[in-house]
Amino acid sequence: MKTKHWIFGVVGLIAILVAARWGLYLLQSDEPLASESMATPSNEVVIDDAYRTAQASAQEAEQHEASFEGEAQTLDAEALYALAAKDLPESLQGTEIDGSFRLDDQGNLIIEPQVLRVFEYFMTGIGEEDLQTIVQRVRRLIDAALPVTAQDDAKLLLAQYLDYREQQSALLEAGYGNSADLVGLRESFSQLKQLRREVFGAEHADALFASKEAYTRFNLNTMELTQRGGELSEMERIERTRQLASQLPPERRQQVEERLVQRELDHRTASMKEEGASAEELRQMRAQLVGVEAAERLGALDEERAAWDQRVARFRNDLDSALQDAGDIDDSQREAIVERVLSQHQFSDTEALRVKATQGLL
Repeated sequence: MKTKHWIFGVVGLIAILVAARWGLYLLQSDEPLASESMATPSNEVVIDDAYRTAQASAQEAEQHEASFEGEAQTLDAEALYALAAKDLPESLQGTEIDGSFRLDDQGNLIIEPQVLRVFEYFMTGIGEEDLQTIVQRVRRLIDAALPVTAQDDAKLLLAQYLDYREQQSALLEAGYGNSADLVGLRESFSQLKQLRREVFGAEHADALFASKEAYTRFNLNTMELTQRGGELSEMERIERTRQLASQLPPERRQQVEERLVQRELDHRTASMKEEGASAEELRQMRAQLVGVEAAERLGALDEERAAWDQRVARFRNDLDSALQDAGDIDDSQREAIVERVLSQHQFSDTEALRVKATQGLL
């Protein structure tokens, strides 16, 4: 790539960035944060400064680009922080960048959620610094971390990200996400999906948000199951939820499945105990769900709980008898009786506090 073309390419991109609407804050999750008003810098000053910088560093940039050719690379959190460490506000010193830049074997930026997380990491400094300072820092990191083949895409994505955050704040002010009913929440989700595709384009929006959107759909559908109340048994809700989770990406599906197994285990354990199931029957059921070792641990825990319940029951019986025998007494006398009976049953200090809390004796 010739130096002259590179210089004007950078200047042209800067003009695009300045023209884009500035996003004033970031999301830590799917919910927008409160906005903060800031002044937009002069286009002329920004472009002039960038042009001088481009002239001074064009030769170095070509050498930098050459070092990335011919192999796929990942610039992880540690590598990015090393590049940015000398240029961070106090609140970010010593922290870890959440995200990464990945390049394909042609040196092009791979568009994925980890890139947005890099941007969001730096945007947490809003309030400590103004938006212009933060955006300039991110752009310097892009220049230092990426070859020229990836810089344009990264800076364009940054501009789109800022625009997206600004438009999302407008959705928030219009009532996005404030509805308590399922229909309203689905409509808000539809608006957010549409906004993402308008700003990033359909292909990049899918690459950036597909996993998050799949999980949002899953949550909305499970809310619908919950609202059906008594129409479904607990086991039916668990199985329906498991079916919904089958549409999630693998890592999300695994998280949901772990919670569902715990729900099923709790439900089946309670039901079987109510029906008078033996310890062996419980062990077999648990072994099928969570494996033999976990089933053995749960069985031992059952024994510990049963022994504890028996101790507390004996204490309660003795305490009730002692209080009844004492007749009309004041609070200090009652407390003395409680302490005496606790001591008789050899509860430790920690156990005594637990007994008092569960028996309403505090």
